[in-house]
This record gives sequence, structure tokens and C-alpha cells, in this order.
Amino acid sequence: MWKINTTTCLSLINAVLLSYTAWVKYTVKGCSLCNQIFFLPIDGVIIALIGVVASVTLAVLNHFSMRFSSLKYLTLLTAMLCASFASFLQCAQFFWAGNLCYFCLTATIIFYVIFGNLLYKVVIKSIWKKINSSTTIPPVSQN
Repeated sequence: MWKINTTTCLSLINAVLLSYTAWVKYTVKGCSLCNQIFFLPIDGVIIALIGVVASVTLAVLNHFSMRFSSLKYLTLLTAMLCASFASFLQCAQFFWAGNLCYFCLTATIIFYVIFGNLLYKVVIKSIWKKINSSTTIPPVSQN
């Protein structure tokens, strides 16, 4: 039975959003100011398609990390890299082009929500579990 959790759903939603963004940038020529970042040799369509691949990779890694716990840190690292690169692109777009593409901004926010969700599930929950298990009160002896 397929079990899909929140992070996998968000990754797939982000893949659909970035696919739509690539389509808009290719056919409608939307976001003309942000379609080319000056110091990157690729245009916005390719960047959006790279985001689609990254989102699908996150969804697959997250799905299999539920079965194989050794993949959870790789999934967290991938989410961190995706969120960082998306932030870099947003900063570059804002400071060099002087505007923001709201589709790309939404995808960046979703990458950060995915990263925050994975950070909570992988790191923070395990730390709280260790803290709570180490602070158990020993039973009182009745002498």
C-alpha cells in the first residue's frame, strides 16, 4: 500500500508548480525580466525544469526514507540544498533584475517548508526523544 506523507505531497505539488512555471516561461514568455539571470548561462525554463527534477527527487527520497531510515539524512541534505539554491536564485533575481517572479517565490517557500518539516522529523524529534528518555525519574526504593 502506498503511504504518502505531507513532505512527499508538498514535493509533488512543488514539481507541478515548477512544471507550470517552465511552461509559462517557455510559451507565454511570462516573467520576461526574470527569464534570464545575468551570470547564469541557462534561462528560466531550464532552471524551472531543474527544480522539477529536484522536487521529484525529494518526493522519491522521502518516500523511500520511510522504509529505509538511512536515507533520511540524505533527504534532509537534499532539501537543504534545494532551499539554499532557491534562495540564491531569488536574491539574484531581486538584486540584479529588480523584481520577483511569484511562481518562483512560491516554489522557494515550499522548498523551505519541506526543509523545515524534514528538519523537525529527522533532527528535532530525535533530540526531544533523547532528552525525554534521559530525564526519567528512577523509582523510589522502599527500605
